[in-house]
Amino acid sequence: MEDSFYQESDSLDSVTVNCKYNYGKNFELILLCLVFSVIVITITGAYIFAMMGMFGDYFYAIAHPIQRWNDMCMLVFLCVLLFATSLGICMDGIGSYTLVFDNDGITGTYSNWAISNGNFIDAITVRTKYTRYTIFDVYSIEGNRYISLKSFQSFSRYKDCIILWRTRHPEDSLGMRFFLRYNSWGLLSKDSCPLRVCCTRSELTNLQDFLSRRLPQVEPL
Repeated sequence: MEDSFYQESDSLDSVTVNCKYNYGKNFELILLCLVFSVIVITITGAYIFAMMGMFGDYFYAIAHPIQRWNDMCMLVFLCVLLFATSLGICMDGIGSYTLVFDNDGITGTYSNWAISNGNFIDAITVRTKYTRYTIFDVYSIEGNRYISLKSFQSFSRYKDCIILWRTRHPEDSLGMRFFLRYNSWGLLSKDSCPLRVCCTRSELTNLQDFLSRRLPQVEPL
């Protein structure tokens, strides 16, 4: 039944969508990253102070201002480095992107603060300590990689985005709601990760029409 459903849609045209990263919409996520950075810096700073003996040798540091300033400069440098690293990790991932939906699947490019023109499939590849896996079904046609539309069982329209679900009936959970709000997969398993595509209203209408002939539309969480 599913195969015939896809075959009936072979005549549909492709749809191209563009999304520019909007920091205003992600202010809460950036704020969370900053709070996380401050916590890490505070804990690390206390540890560095203890390791340097700056508590136990306080009077020695006063008597030796050069040593004190060297220690302080090192601490400031490490704090700035930790702050930049943690914020960079929080901001890493998909920023602006251009996607093409057609009968072959989904392909496109993306950019963020570190990458100017990357393959979209690379951006949604999850990395762990021991392995690297793609959370969606990916295949190649003449050297081009596509995300198979058969990776998804339904879709929803959520604000100015389309959510492509892995199941017919998405599970309402804290992880899913966090994903809808911040587009973060951190609380989801690889088997339940949806795909969120945000675009302009006209593109959203075209994409919704394109997907409605291939997948059932369900209500968002």
